[in-house]
Amino acid sequence: MKFPLKLKFLHTMFFLSVIILSFLTLNLLDLLYVKLASPAYHFSFPANIEFNFVNAQGIHKIKTNQLGLRGSLPKPEDCVDLILGDSQAFGIGLEEQSIFHNLISSTSGCEVYNASFPGYSIENELSLFRILATNLKLRKVVLFIYGNDVYETGYNKLFETYLQNNHLYLKFFRLIMPNVGISLAKLKFNQYLTDSIAYDIKKNEKRHLIPETKFIEDNSILLSLYNMDSMYFQKSLDTRKTSKNQFQKYKRYLEILIEEIKNENIELDIIYLPLDIEHDASRGEEYKQIGFILDKQWLEGDSAFVLDLYELTSLQSLRFIDLRHAMRQSKRILKFGDFHLNEKAHTLIAEKLIEQKVFK
Repeated sequence: MKFPLKLKFLHTMFFLSVIILSFLTLNLLDLLYVKLASPAYHFSFPANIEFNFVNAQGIHKIKTNQLGLRGSLPKPEDCVDLILGDSQAFGIGLEEQSIFHNLISSTSGCEVYNASFPGYSIENELSLFRILATNLKLRKVVLFIYGNDVYETGYNKLFETYLQNNHLYLKFFRLIMPNVGISLAKLKFNQYLTDSIAYDIKKNEKRHLIPETKFIEDNSILLSLYNMDSMYFQKSLDTRKTSKNQFQKYKRYLEILIEEIKNENIELDIIYLPLDIEHDASRGEEYKQIGFILDKQWLEGDSAFVLDLYELTSLQSLRFIDLRHAMRQSKRILKFGDFHLNEKAHTLIAEKLIEQKVFK
């Protein structure tokens, strides 16, 4: 049976209308999902275990709690001052007693709990805060922002590699609902990181543990950073040009975290921990020899990232403690052979936080 030409045309227009309407509806739902849900995820160590943490500085014992974080969780009824941050605030390579939070705990009227975690970005810290805020009696949050936080937010190299190798259904979601698809991919990615950490811990248990001292001797970590991304510093600090779009993603998560902390009537201080090139001229020369291009303003003045943080915290009426000045004036060597802060740096951090009466 042949359909009249006009009827065929109407059928075609109907199906096209349905497709277009479906596409617009999915896009609207996709935008609403991100705006209303503000999804965020994090990864962790395996829960309730004790293991050896191995890096260039040595072998250190770490004991985890039920959330897969270091140390014992405060009791639900205890007053808590919470620290959020990445590996710098975590204290990679340090014995427990040398990490800054243990040097200042006696100055606080509440228990100081350092929930910082290696590799965390602002998205991970938002996710972790949401869990801890429902389990702990928080009086204050002290958020440590490190100079590479913008680079680590959203599409870093590890996440990009994961996306290239992800499952077909994730690619399908990213095609029809990009934000939902990315959110689902991040959920899977953070679970992948948690599983990878657990696998590495088990693997280390089965071999003789030797600190990776070659990293200190030949700067291989700095070289590997250059091989990973020669634009690493521009993408971290040049937030008004090179990483303008990435900074907007970072800023959005930071503003959500600030809003949720304020809504819980919790105090908030923000601390800036600079990259080594922002306070150490000799380290800057090492990076230049490797091939990095550095802006002298990052060392002698302010990066765009720091200026953006000053502006944001001022608008939010938040206290912003910038540790660049103290580190630039310090005569102490503040880094290990890689780019992590050593015990002298953590002592300096503790001194400044006590001076500013962050915990009282």
